[in-house]
Amino acid sequence: MWRWSYESYFAKRNPVDLPKSKQTPLVTPDGSPAKWNIYTKYYLEDRLADGIRPRDFIDDITNDQGTNDLKALG
Repeated sequence: MWRWSYESYFAKRNPVDLPKSKQTPLVTPDGSPAKWNIYTKYYLEDRLADGIRPRDFIDDITNDQGTNDLKALG
């Protein structure tokens, strides 16, 4: 099952990100863990144009900073 048709995939601008990952639910055809993960990109102006309210947007806090803050809380 595909998320997008061929035409709609190429109509979007770079809709996926494929970073290397040590933890991923994806597996290779032989069943071993994949070295990559897949994420769908969402662009603010596209969501606004579609009338969809964007999810929380925090510009000055990175994920690693949030992880360190949670570790400090115990």
